[in-house]
Order: sequence, then structure tokens, then C-alpha cells
Amino acid sequence: MTIQFQTWLAKPENARALDTLADAVHRKMKIARLGLYGCAPEQVDWEDIRQELIVFLLRDENMLSGLMGRKPGAIKQVRQFL
Repeated sequence: MTIQFQTWLAKPENARALDTLADAVHRKMKIARLGLYGCAPEQVDWEDIRQELIVFLLRDENMLSGLMGRKPGAIKQVRQFL
């Protein structure tokens, strides 16, 4: 699944979708003043969220396959879960 995900992420439109998702999660975390494990809320940046999102997706094949398969509502499902 990792190679398939890398291929999927290499496409600009898919990378933009992941970036948009990471940005939405980052904004919500800033508003709620939530940090990542070991980081204060003000230290968390967008790239940290993007990396955590990638790790999360690689661990959850159901959400990853929905996102890669452009399942309706997949992005919303991932955002709500996070």
C-alpha cells in the first residue's frame, strides 16, 4: 500500500487534497489550542500536521483506500476522525 500511496501522492491534485486537509486540521488545532505529543500548541506548524496525517493514513488502510479511491466523503471522514 505504501508504494501505491506514494504514486497517488505524487499527483499534484492529490497532494493538494492532502495539503488542504492538513491545513484544515491545523487551523482547528490552533483555534482549540491543541498540540501534538511533545509539542506545545504554538510550536505545531502545518508541516507537522501533514506528516502526522501521512503516518495516520498509512496505518489506517480503510481511510487511505477511501481517500485514494476518491470515495465520496472520504476527506470529510478523515477530517472528522482527526
